[in-house]
Amino acid sequence: MTPLDELKVLLLSEYDRRIGKLRRGPLLRLLNPPPHVRYFALQRSKMYEAPANYSELSPLELLRSLVRQASRVLRTPLGEGFDLVHSFFIDLTRTSVPWIHESDESPGQYLDEYVNVPDVAKNIITGALVDRLVDDNCRAVITWSKWAHEGFVRDGVPSSKVHVIPPPVSVKSRRPHDAVNILIIARDPIRKGLDVSLKAFVRVHRHFNNVRLIVVGPNASRLAKVGLKGVRAFDKVDDDTLHDVIMPTTDVVLAPSRAEAYNLTVLEAMAYGAVPIVTNVGALPELVGEAGLIIERDDYDMLADSLEKLVSDQGLRESLSLRAQEVVRRDHDPEVIGESLLKVYRQALEG
Repeated sequence: MTPLDELKVLLLSEYDRRIGKLRRGPLLRLLNPPPHVRYFALQRSKMYEAPANYSELSPLELLRSLVRQASRVLRTPLGEGFDLVHSFFIDLTRTSVPWIHESDESPGQYLDEYVNVPDVAKNIITGALVDRLVDDNCRAVITWSKWAHEGFVRDGVPSSKVHVIPPPVSVKSRRPHDAVNILIIARDPIRKGLDVSLKAFVRVHRHFNNVRLIVVGPNASRLAKVGLKGVRAFDKVDDDTLHDVIMPTTDVVLAPSRAEAYNLTVLEAMAYGAVPIVTNVGALPELVGEAGLIIERDDYDMLADSLEKLVSDQGLRESLSLRAQEVVRRDHDPEVIGESLLKVYRQALEG
């Protein structure tokens, strides 16, 4: 295969039932293919439909998820007619061609953060998943942060097999507006720290009338009945509205998460120049770099202080906004990311 030959790569990803599209991480890969790579997405089916919330699986959803994974194991191996399969997150589908695995965290990190199981069970599950990743047919593991890289190595994947290639995102233009807009996407409200955000915002709004909190999450519209001033709440918004209407006028994006591997909402809001405030968990500090404010988990006072600092100081806000876009430009440029990914693909085909 010559360097100019087109690679046909099957993206093996679950669909997000809330938006009817691939989950956001795989979708960013699909929309930003490396040079000389043609992506094909797996057709949507019940077998490849993600649960509404992976971090808060009910017993019934957990059972359904296990059935889906078992169905994938039993189906005919995928990959015929493709050069590579590029799979995402936890997926037990067998492949007939070399495959690349991508996830924002290692199996052990996922189980530690989201699934309450005994250590013995956790070790067995982690071992089974890692066995697939160290198999010769899995040629590389792609992850998004150094934090996750360390997790994969700690789980038993050779360091040389793990590559940090963050999601590709381009810097976008902001839209003029008057109020200071704060955004939180909390589709799993407890883990995302919505309660902490609301408590901090109420304190901030007492002193600043030009501030508005935009909340997106299940049953968020109920907040209107509580009568919180300055809060606009939506149970859900489509991708076009989020990225074309809300994010271009967002000044501050919140992720006061109690557990988090990564946060694509924060990344994509930063592309518009939103200043991130995140907790010191997972890869969040690494994601925002020098552009964000880092707070401790469950520290509402620290969050409120950080918000008041940004709301009251336009110069600081503008400085950090430019820095946020520079972080995105430096670490997530689609052209640079594409070249790095293409290199991994070609190495995978060389065995």
